[in-house]
Amino acid sequence: MARHLLPNFCYRQRKPVAGGKCHASFFIGYRFGGEQKKFKLGDASVISADEARRHALAHLGDLTKGIDPQAAKDAARIEAAKITFAEAVTQYLAAKATDVRANSLRTMRLYLTGSTYFATLNGKAIDRVTVADIQSRLDQISTDISAASAGQARASLNSFFEWALCRSFGCKDNPVERTEKPKADVERERVLSDDELKTIWNACDDSDYGRIVKLLILTGCRREEIGAMRWSEINLDAGTFTLPVERSKNHRAHTLPSPARVGHIHGRGRIEKLATLASLSPGCLCRPPPDGAQPGPIFPAEPGRSLSSPLLSLLW
Repeated sequence: MARHLLPNFCYRQRKPVAGGKCHASFFIGYRFGGEQKKFKLGDASVISADEARRHALAHLGDLTKGIDPQAAKDAARIEAAKITFAEAVTQYLAAKATDVRANSLRTMRLYLTGSTYFATLNGKAIDRVTVADIQSRLDQISTDISAASAGQARASLNSFFEWALCRSFGCKDNPVERTEKPKADVERERVLSDDELKTIWNACDDSDYGRIVKLLILTGCRREEIGAMRWSEINLDAGTFTLPVERSKNHRAHTLPSPARVGHIHGRGRIEKLATLASLSPGCLCRPPPDGAQPGPIFPAEPGRSLSSPLLSLLW
């Protein structure tokens, strides 16, 4: 293409430093916003003159639309350097690993990295995630899974963005706050009747699983709280069961009175008395540890471990 047909197209060759190679490149000169500018099209060793002219025509065409090619290139470079949603989530989970309980961390990881939740946001710069992006995913989760799951996913995402706002990720606000809260179905209106509880009780065998279910009925505790119960948490003399800080959902120790039907399962000296009061046989819910045994899980799955959520979720 003749130069007079593309007057802004330039070729520049720099004299080599002693012993070095000659450096040549193509660029266009232009005025934008009252300033004289130049935009490099590429090195002559990488692209041919014809390729450089085609690039020049495209960028000069952008100028006629009010687009500054150099500013657009700089913006693209900045955008490419931004942290993505997936990268920020990885940092968030690593930061929370020592701050929250294992179950809470698993829940966070499920909602923030699971393929059925917010995976479509993974490659997007975190400060480019919009209210519309999140709302569309919440609507889809409500349709595909449930409104309750959408609500829990929204809560996890909200906590993540609150954390991100305090970091140098470029977020100006928390887009989750402007999304609509999923309307979950009303839960726990249905409770088991006395006859149903009796049926479940009588169906429980003499295994640790059967004892755990009976204790859940008697105490109203969470399955993890009973499944991972330890002998050190039982005070037979005071008739209490204390859930320690490290196992409490709100990170506070919680002491429960031990009703007659529960109390007889923990000690040795008062087993007969409490079993009589409860009209149950001694050791019907769990067996006391042998004399001299190291205090540990009341319901061990294997030495040193307890029957907690992964196994109990199959039951309750």
